[in-house]
Amino acid sequence: MQESSKRPSLVALTALIISIVFFLGMLVLSMLNNSFAVFSLAWLILSSALIWLVLTVQFYQQALAEREKLDMAQLAAGRDGETIFQAQQGSVELFAVARQRLKFFEKWFLPVFAILIGLYQILGGILLCKRLAVLEAEPRRLLLSAVLAAAAAFLSFLFALYAIGMSNQKEWKPLRAGGTSLLAVTVISFLLTIALAAAQFGFPLGLAVLDWAVPILLIVLGV
Repeated sequence: MQESSKRPSLVALTALIISIVFFLGMLVLSMLNNSFAVFSLAWLILSSALIWLVLTVQFYQQALAEREKLDMAQLAAGRDGETIFQAQQGSVELFAVARQRLKFFEKWFLPVFAILIGLYQILGGILLCKRLAVLEAEPRRLLLSAVLAAAAAFLSFLFALYAIGMSNQKEWKPLRAGGTSLLAVTVISFLLTIALAAAQFGFPLGLAVLDWAVPILLIVLGV
């Protein structure tokens, strides 16, 4: 596997795992601290995980195509004319299959996945707004929640910067979509950290604002 496909594949897979861990962590935390903003953040993180899932599949397909292209080049450098000719025939077919599969994925599956993720964000935001409108809950364990939100913000920020930096290379440009989604998670997690700490000391306004802001952000991102 060449460097041009190995690094982004590893980055996308790592980001997918991190996003899933963050999603589950925030979901459990929302059950413990009874905070709707934390609950909403969990579903925002899940939307980022869906983007990284698509990127993982895309770069894996690119890696297969590049690997077959490399195999073709190695076969072409052989000395046995007849054997090479026969091997190249099979290799060309394999490479054509990988390339066609990649083109089909990028032409059809990427737009479809983009629409599905957008619909998830819009519908998820609407459902969260409806739930919040009838919800009456008193958040608890605010300082612990603030510490965990700060940790999520820090890790998300580091990984978002790394992914966005890698996306400056043309062949790794799709990483920007995942990086910006993690950047959104970073911003919300940071604001949530401040709001939770403020609520602990008797200033709940920031937390009340985020209760609505996160679902609305999901809708905006979906649109």
